[in-house]
Amino acid sequence: MGFSATIYQRFAVPATEPGLAYRPVPDSGNPDEIFCFKYERTVGKDSVVRFDGHRLQIMPTNGRLSYVRANVEVHERMDGSLAVYYKGQCLLIRSAPPEAPVLRVRNTACFIRGASDSWEPAPCVSAKTTKTKAHRPYKPVPDHPWCSPFTVHIDRR
Repeated sequence: MGFSATIYQRFAVPATEPGLAYRPVPDSGNPDEIFCFKYERTVGKDSVVRFDGHRLQIMPTNGRLSYVRANVEVHERMDGSLAVYYKGQCLLIRSAPPEAPVLRVRNTACFIRGASDSWEPAPCVSAKTTKTKAHRPYKPVPDHPWCSPFTVHIDRR
């Protein structure tokens, strides 16, 4: 007999109840939902959840058309796949397109559709047509306290 067998024999305590001490696995338990990393996220205004460089777009389901501003749970499974859950329900997701750059108005001629089938250039009408005045720095009035000469007061007691 080795050292560990002697220790086990000396300090062994018989079980009070026969059988296994483990709980049985529930039939409704999905191993992918149990053995995963879970992270909470808030859905953006475009129904997209950002997670670790990925953009996951949540598709509408029969119960809800939009999940904007909803708190969802992102599951990162052991095989590397991602799933999004809302109140225990797995949502249908797809990879979202990359973010579009912010578009800005150009100062070029606009094209409007005329009576013919060709596009005709037309001058753009901007919302702000007035020119802004040049900003001048603030100049205080002549009798402002800051404009008076600097004097030192010495208290001679």
